[in-house]
Amino acid sequence: MAGTAADVREVILELARRFKLKNLGRVHHLLGMEVNYMPGRMLCFSQTAYIERLAEKFGLASARPVRSPQFHHEKTLKIETDEAKINDPSLPYREIVGSLQYLVACTRPDLANAVRTLGRYMGAYTVENYRAAQRVVLYALATKRMGLVYRATPELPMLDAYCDADHQSCPETSRSVTGYLLRLHGNMWMWKSHSQRRVTEDTCGSELVACCECCKMVVWARELLLELGFGGKDLQVPLWCDNQSAIAVVASNGNTSRVRHMAKHARFINEYVQEEEVEVMYVPTSDNLADVFTKALGPAEFERQRSRLNVEDVPNAWVMVEAVADTEAGASSNADEDCEMLEA
Repeated sequence: MAGTAADVREVILELARRFKLKNLGRVHHLLGMEVNYMPGRMLCFSQTAYIERLAEKFGLASARPVRSPQFHHEKTLKIETDEAKINDPSLPYREIVGSLQYLVACTRPDLANAVRTLGRYMGAYTVENYRAAQRVVLYALATKRMGLVYRATPELPMLDAYCDADHQSCPETSRSVTGYLLRLHGNMWMWKSHSQRRVTEDTCGSELVACCECCKMVVWARELLLELGFGGKDLQVPLWCDNQSAIAVVASNGNTSRVRHMAKHARFINEYVQEEEVEVMYVPTSDNLADVFTKALGPAEFERQRSRLNVEDVPNAWVMVEAVADTEAGASSNADEDCEMLEA
C-alpha cells in the first residue's frame, strides 16, 4: 500500500470495516525481500536471507566466493545436442536458474545478463552450464548484503533511459542481445536483458532494435507518470544510446538505402522525438549503464558499472544515511538554541 499518510489511513479504515485486520506497522519483510526505509531519504531492498538459503540448499554455503558472475569476455556456449551429455537429473540446474531469476526480478539487476545466458540451456543443460550457474550463486553469496538503494535525488532527471546491444552473440541463431534500463531521479526502476527476435546484419541494426524496444518502455513509463500526476506534458525523456550510426538513422527517419529494411524501427522512435516526448542522445560505451546487461565484463569494470545501478552494500549505505541524518539533526538543534539565546 502506498500513498500519503492520510490516504493510507483511510484505506486501512475502509478495509477494517469489512475484514478483521491487524496493523503490523511499516513493512520490513516482503516476498523474500528485506525492506529498510527512512522517510524522505532512502529506501533499500535486499535479499540476504534468500541468498543464504539458496547457497545452503545447493551445497555452496562454504565455497570460495567470486568477484563477478561471469568470466571476462565469456563466450556463449552452443546448446549441446548429444543426448548423453544433457539434462542430467542429478543436477538441479533448472531449480538454480529459477531461483536466480527471482533475484534478478526483485533486487539484483547486476545478475541479469548472467541469468539470461543460463536460461538458454533450460531444455538442454550440461555439466558446464551447471558450473556456470554455481558461479552465479557464489557471486550472489559473496555480495549477499547488496541490494537496491534508492535515494531522494530530486535534482536528477525525473525519467531517463539507457539502451545497448551485443551484436550476433548467439552462436546458433546469430541473434543479438538487447539490454535497457529506466531510472526515476537517478534510481533504477526497470531493467531487462533478452535476446532479440530477429537477426540483424550489423551493429547499427541491433542497436536500433534495442533503442526501439527501450523507447516503447519509455513511452509507457512517461504516460504512467503523467497519469499519476508527476511531471507535465512537456516532459522530454533522454534515451541514451552508444551507437552514433543508430542515432543518425533515427534522425533521418530511416530514409537511407542501407537500413530501409529497418525503417519502421527508426520511424517509431522518430515519431516520439518529433513530438518532443523522447530525445535520443549519445553516450560513450564506458558510460552506458546498459552495457552490463549485454555482455560479460571483467571484475573491475563490472564492479564499476554495478555501483551505478543503485546496487550497493545496504548496511553500509544505511549507516551513512543515518550519520548524515544525525549530523543534520544536531545542526538544526544548535541553530534552534542559538535563536533562543538571541531572543533572550
